[in-house]
Amino acid sequence: MSFSQQIKLDICSERLQSSCCRKAMLMGLITARGCTHEKKVGIRIASHQAIDYVSQLIFEMYGKQPEIIKEVGVGRSTTLLFSSSDIHDAIERLDDGAYEPLFHEKCNNCASSFMRGLFLACGRICDPIKQYLLEFSVENRADAVESFLWTCQLHPKYANRKNEQLLQLRDSTSLEEFFVLLGINKYAFTIMNARIEKDMKRDIQRATNCETGNISRTVSATTKQIELIEQLQARGLISSLPEELQETAKLRLAHSDLSLSSLAACMVPPITKSGLTHRLKRLVAIAEQLLEDS
Repeated sequence: MSFSQQIKLDICSERLQSSCCRKAMLMGLITARGCTHEKKVGIRIASHQAIDYVSQLIFEMYGKQPEIIKEVGVGRSTTLLFSSSDIHDAIERLDDGAYEPLFHEKCNNCASSFMRGLFLACGRICDPIKQYLLEFSVENRADAVESFLWTCQLHPKYANRKNEQLLQLRDSTSLEEFFVLLGINKYAFTIMNARIEKDMKRDIQRATNCETGNISRTVSATTKQIELIEQLQARGLISSLPEELQETAKLRLAHSDLSLSSLAACMVPPITKSGLTHRLKRLVAIAEQLLEDS
């Protein structure tokens, strides 16, 4: 079962108690997938988990089970037909672009119920461990859906996939707010945990890359120092160096595997790591000049 299917199953496992919330959820379904069918109205449902749930919702609202039609050429969609002059008029207003208000918010849970209906009808979400992506397949109702999402402080972006128009949310904060609005907080914590895990992995990778880079630069610098010292030695130019640099060159050559801190401790008298770094820079500069002039 996909992440989206699990969420829709959770939505369908909870019955809404208040009539205003049932009406708001029905309007969410209608906004996403409502259509007129002669004198009746229909809701196209693609989610198998939602068919029985929405049928029961319509029965609770209108006292009659909807007619279930599986239309040829509509993929996996099933249309639930029922009679309601109010819903019929609402769909016509939606299709004419006069979609406000989409529902009447009579309690604190109405917006959550509307969002649940919207998601059941046209929503999809990826597993947040893999990708932050919540999308609504909005067809010709993009303006209506976008307007509602903005009232919820969710700011989607438009996208297209083949002939499908989408509204997408692609950040963890929006997904967390979406689940809080749905009233399914356990998934908000799932998003938070996924984000924390990704941040930790990114920090570890960044630290690893930084350490690897430092090691690489150190090895490269050491290799260059030893090569120059060996060339000075082969040409008998070590004695041309200042006395402290002669000692540094001999120790660097004798202990090529030591870190700068360890090598600095071998000096007589011992010096600091920064002092040794300064000496090695001078050594490289003088060695390059001596080799060029010889």
